[in-house]
Parts: sequence; C-alpha cells; structure tokens
Amino acid sequence: MAFTPTYIPYQRQQRFFQFFATGATHLNESLDLSKPFEICDIRLHLSVAHPSIEYLKARLSAIAGSAYNVMLVSTLASGTTDIFWQPSTPLVFGLSDQILFSMMNSTGVVWGLCVTGWHILP
Repeated sequence: MAFTPTYIPYQRQQRFFQFFATGATHLNESLDLSKPFEICDIRLHLSVAHPSIEYLKARLSAIAGSAYNVMLVSTLASGTTDIFWQPSTPLVFGLSDQILFSMMNSTGVVWGLCVTGWHILP
C-alpha cells in the first residue's frame, strides 16, 4: 500500500483517533464520535482496481440540521486501488455530527476504510 503518511501536529497527538471499517459488499458506514472533532484524512484501499466500483462518497450529517449537510468527498473509485483525501483547510465537526460513507460495490471487491483525526477539547 502506497499511502501518504499522516502528519499529526504534536499538540494534537494525545487526542488522535483512527476509525477503521472493512468489507466486501457495499460500503455503508458512519463515523459518530459524540464529541467535536477534526478530520486529518480519509483513505480507502481496494483489493483490485475493478471498473464497476462506483463513487466513494463522504457526507456530513450535521446535528444542527439538514441545511448544514454537505458532501465532503465524491470521487470515482473505479480503476484504482487507493484513494487519499485530505481537506485543504481545517474542517471542524460539532458535537454529535456524523460523517456518512457510501460506495456501491456489487463485485465483491474487498475494501478498507481509514479515517484519521483528533478530538477537539472544550
């Protein structure tokens, strides 16, 4: 696997988290930390580069209401084995905000999802 290393600033290392999910069917996962957090990066690894894999999508489901729901990532996953996404500016998520991940996978390709970030202290 040839991913870009994750850089975590020293002052945030003690609040570091990683969320992992794996599967071989449709990706349908949610990240809900029940506390404010910031995302460092999102990584997806696929066992093979299959042409019928569809878009990896990550969207915010905000506790503040649907007016704040936004698509964070929508990238075509077919023909690749590794996807790396990092926000260009800090993205801070509120208490009980969720990030919902989805990807259609009708071919049985094995996938692994990793989200790296840190909790925000009050």
